[in-house]
Amino acid sequence: MLLNHRIARPDMTAEDVEMWRTLVADRSGLFFTDSRLYFLGQRLWERMRQHNLASYMDYYRYIMLDRNGEQEWAALLEGLVNNETRFFRHEPSFAALRERVLPQLWQQQQAQNGLNLWSVGCSAGQEVYSLAMLLLETAVFPPQHIHITGSDISGSKLAQAKNGRYRHFEIRSLPEAYRRKYMREYQQGHDQLFEVRSSLRQITEFRYLNLQAPEWHTTTQHDVVFCQNVLVYFSNETRLKILQRLCERITPGGYLFLAPTDVVSLRLPGMRPVYFPDALVYQRVAHTATEN
Repeated sequence: MLLNHRIARPDMTAEDVEMWRTLVADRSGLFFTDSRLYFLGQRLWERMRQHNLASYMDYYRYIMLDRNGEQEWAALLEGLVNNETRFFRHEPSFAALRERVLPQLWQQQQAQNGLNLWSVGCSAGQEVYSLAMLLLETAVFPPQHIHITGSDISGSKLAQAKNGRYRHFEIRSLPEAYRRKYMREYQQGHDQLFEVRSSLRQITEFRYLNLQAPEWHTTTQHDVVFCQNVLVYFSNETRLKILQRLCERITPGGYLFLAPTDVVSLRLPGMRPVYFPDALVYQRVAHTATEN
């Protein structure tokens, strides 16, 4: 029997805050600032009610000691990760990629035999499929030379990304012409669904990745990396480590796209800022230090 949903969420003590901040940061790298503690408390309380646990300490012990603790941690993490996204979310970045970056990469001999892109924190796949549509539309590179990888920490979002199926509200930002060309519309019960066509599936793949993990198990070099609206959830120290590791996986001459809200005034070894209107972009100009 679940706890009464009308029972008010208990306040988090300073000890509760420190305990949960530490656990979440150690396991996922996510850092909750004071301004986001309410969100953290809400997500904890939602899971606590599922298990009839009335205190944050009891829930902590459940995750740490119960035989189902790992499964519960995965469920909690799903709620802590902000998966809000949409197709072509940051238009200035896509404009820079379409109008400037792709033509420049085509002129570089090493990119003409294949173009590798990586969407970090891809959520349910909207960014990956947006990149795929843009590349197919611009036709700078032939489809057989394009490979786009999406990675995320959320198992449920990766499953949706692999399925490539979306409800009508999830494709609200997708241009009508793209929807007709790259989506198959069908009815499932009372739901109107849209599924990506094979032309997008053939050039995309999805993988699980915890950015905080000691090893990333990927040595692929990428010509373009999109890491937008992801770094804002990490501490400054973790953010810099992630960026350094991302830069190591970018080919010389390749590009890193960040969200303007993610990072301000960071100097990245081997990278130089490139000006595009309303976009935050770096280009790799030299090899970075050896991976940590």
